[in-house]
Amino acid sequence: MKVKRPQLTFLKKLFMVDLIKGLFLTFSYQRPSLNYTEQYPKVRPKIAERFRGAPRLNNDPENGETLCIACNLCALACPEHCIEVGWERDSAGKKVLTTYIFDISRCMFCGLCEDACPTPCLELTQDFELSMYGRRDMKWDRQKLADFGLRISDLGNRFVPDFPEIRNPKSEIRNHDEPMLELILFYVFATVAVVSALLVITRHNVVHSAAFLGATLFAVAGIFLTLHAEFLAGVQVIVYVGGILVLFVFVIMLIAVDRSTHERQFNRQWTIALITAGILIAELVYGLTQGRESFILPAPVIPPAAGIPGNSEQVGTALYTMYLLPFEIASILLLVAIVGAVVLSKKRTPAE
Repeated sequence: MKVKRPQLTFLKKLFMVDLIKGLFLTFSYQRPSLNYTEQYPKVRPKIAERFRGAPRLNNDPENGETLCIACNLCALACPEHCIEVGWERDSAGKKVLTTYIFDISRCMFCGLCEDACPTPCLELTQDFELSMYGRRDMKWDRQKLADFGLRISDLGNRFVPDFPEIRNPKSEIRNHDEPMLELILFYVFATVAVVSALLVITRHNVVHSAAFLGATLFAVAGIFLTLHAEFLAGVQVIVYVGGILVLFVFVIMLIAVDRSTHERQFNRQWTIALITAGILIAELVYGLTQGRESFILPAPVIPPAAGIPGNSEQVGTALYTMYLLPFEIASILLLVAIVGAVVLSKKRTPAE
């Protein structure tokens, strides 16, 4: 029976051995060769040849007329009775197709209709994107069946629906190219955030550190604005700059700043600090290099259509109507904490 040494257990906790083992196991599966995540709809997934998807009526490539002879065999072979064929006879007594309705909401894609078709007219394609915004759109007429196809765009293997009802009527197509001004502002705010964050931990004067902390928080709010996250930017300024930073400044006012400037600000454990920082940096570098293909940015945020309230408006309405009481209780608790800190930090005279 093995007996664990307290020193060994302490060193394993200090250098986060278990965390490193877990991260190594996680990032070992982030290599592109072992990446099983399908980046749909950016990349088309591989489909088996026997896959049956959206139906389509093929036309004669020479004259453009339909290949359907209105024999009605596909409707008779369908076990779900989701096909309706309408026809009439012309002056020569030949059947002519007039209407053709295919209800894909009831179809189980068995392929019996395709097998029963005597001509290469009815085909179950490999197009699998069949999402609609209403049940009425699931009934396809002759024109939709003839024109249906999720075409591959010129920009890559991304699918573009042919029918307007397949698209979201409340969304608009936006240009995915990020504006140059937003990109420049992002790098400016990011540089200010990194530089001010370094100055926060390197300044000996706590007042200066608090000032640089405020600059860091403002820069992060600016980054949120460049990412079209106005609500997060407002919360960042109100909560962190207007609340947390004010508490930091309040605590600094209660301590002896002049005496703390003459005290030793940093301890002498540079060896452990450097080893720990090196391990963390190595983990980050390994994760970013091996799993770089897993860091895929989301699509740009589409602004809400006219008449639809935005996210900030919805959150504000819920906060000051339904959750007004918890919001005020949290404010009172913060006020009590501030008053308690003042009372506890108050200097007491010997008579007291």
